[in-house]
Amino acid sequence: MILHWEISAALLTAFLALSIQSYLSAYTLADFQLAHVYFGPTEIRILMMAGNVALMFFPRFELFGREFFLLDVGGAIATAAMFGMAIAASSKHTRRLYNEERLP
Repeated sequence: MILHWEISAALLTAFLALSIQSYLSAYTLADFQLAHVYFGPTEIRILMMAGNVALMFFPRFELFGREFFLLDVGGAIATAAMFGMAIAASSKHTRRLYNEERLP
């Protein structure tokens, strides 16, 4: 079982972007949220448990005629999801700040 460094670096970057977005919204809007979209801490733990069970039985799988490691695919999906959550939350908070500070 292996996770390539490029995927892990992207995963770390996405996590930090989502964390920074949460910190900034907590400071500027006084609105701290642990959950984004439908994923809170409990749902993510359940997803990770299911991923670990799948990893025990299927460490590699074939997709589009190529073989991939399950950790790489899971990391790529998690990276895309976290970047998507960060972008969606940032645009929502930007819109809210704009409406609260609108100039006459």
